[in-house]
Amino acid sequence: MGRICRLTLIITFLLIMQSVLYAITYQIPPTGLPAGLPAQINGKYRIIEHDRKGKTWIAYDVRSWKKFTDSTYSEESIMMYPPIHYYLFLEGNKWDYEAVNKPIETTFRNELVTVIEKGKALKMPLSDGKPLTRNEAQKIVMKAFNPYNKQLWSFASADYRGGVLVCAFSKHLPNGIGIWWAKGNKVFNVNGIARGKTKKFELTFDKNIDVPEAFDTCNTLR
Repeated sequence: MGRICRLTLIITFLLIMQSVLYAITYQIPPTGLPAGLPAQINGKYRIIEHDRKGKTWIAYDVRSWKKFTDSTYSEESIMMYPPIHYYLFLEGNKWDYEAVNKPIETTFRNELVTVIEKGKALKMPLSDGKPLTRNEAQKIVMKAFNPYNKQLWSFASADYRGGVLVCAFSKHLPNGIGIWWAKGNKVFNVNGIARGKTKKFELTFDKNIDVPEAFDTCNTLR
């Protein structure tokens, strides 16, 4: 893929990512949570967030919180209110604790945030399960489009990095390619394009996915 086309892809991707509202996870303990965080929640909620590499973790035990949208960047975040029990874990260290008596916002994007309500049953993370075939994965993505939107896109799929890559091609925008990746029995959105039409799919930041490479792969399927 040429430099101009690749640059167009990256710019398009960044613009779309700015407009995507990410999904918060509820009642499902995050995978990779470092040991040592107190099991007892001091308050009604425990809000946990981490960076994409899983090296930095922050946990907040609070009585109240609310979602809000930043007026400058139009990004959705969580605001928590005191009293706040603040726990911080940095790779290679242990959990540090601090009592905070002022409102705090979450640091990372919402797809990296988990909210657990005290006294409410936890849910188990979805297992990889039996891997979806290319045909099955493509049908799942196509089904998520409503009949009107489906007419504006064409679809294709390919084996990709231990899973299935599903591509949707806009009939009006040459570089409008929506990309999904099926890992096991679950389908994830890769680049945010058309995510407003298929809100059921979480974004993935799996290290196995290279977005420009996936875009190139989809282009070969046109």
